[in-house]
Amino acid sequence: MEFRKAAKSDLKNAKLRQLYNQSHGLCFYCEEMMHLPPRVKRGSDRYPSTDHFIPISNGGAKDISNCVAAHVKCNNEKANSVPSAPLLLRFDDFIKGRWPSAAQKKAVQRRFGVDLRIKLSFLTTLFYLDMQLHRGLRVKKGLKRGPWLAIQFHLGRTP
Repeated sequence: MEFRKAAKSDLKNAKLRQLYNQSHGLCFYCEEMMHLPPRVKRGSDRYPSTDHFIPISNGGAKDISNCVAAHVKCNNEKANSVPSAPLLLRFDDFIKGRWPSAAQKKAVQRRFGVDLRIKLSFLTTLFYLDMQLHRGLRVKKGLKRGPWLAIQFHLGRTP
């Protein structure tokens, strides 16, 4: 099946339409084609949906910089889980294609305060550290597990 850009009549949600067109109709997670009406009904497993790559419940941003297009089924399977390292790298490639102009890249760098590649590298480190901490490293009394602990560990503030 060949990719065709989504029209306003296909996807009413502008953000989803933009993400769908950027991904050339491929689901971010399984990399298979998402289907538009009339081929599928809204809400079916193959229908496109907007997914917050890093879940909002885990500190992810609520804006489009943290969103990808995914099948409804893939989005539901991912749920609130934190993405794996290979998906973080794929997201980095996706981000690179998202802001092609120099002005847009500068705006993103101003917002985040760092180059996105550096931020992604830092996030990858945090997720690996967090996984290691949850697998049995002792934690100082009073510190809570989770991303903030990983940041403290990364900065050398825990044993």
